[in-house]
Amino acid sequence: MVDQLSIEATRASERVRFIKEVIAGTINIRNRKRAELVAELKSKKYQAYGKAKPVGSSVVADDGTEADVETRDTEEDQADEEATSGSDYDYLVGMPMWNLTKEKVSPLLSTLRKLLKRH
Repeated sequence: MVDQLSIEATRASERVRFIKEVIAGTINIRNRKRAELVAELKSKKYQAYGKAKPVGSSVVADDGTEADVETRDTEEDQADEEATSGSDYDYLVGMPMWNLTKEKVSPLLSTLRKLLKRH
């Protein structure tokens, strides 16, 4: 549970940072190729959240037993997919345009504070 709260807090923090950069004009999301935007997010050290579980993590099977997970994708496969899809950054670039406004920063900061208190 603590790990989940930490992840949620980091995502909220990254969203606030992203929105502030879009508002300030230091990140331009319009009229750009997805791979180009992903490269910029990487260079600015934004946290990526992939869909695959890390090697060594576990999942609960249908029968209730816990099983270890091994990712099948190689790092090269993941890099190729990320460069074209950018899905690791969907939590940022997938936000509706209405969320990229000054009015959304305050509620996100409030959510972040609450998450950090629970953490």
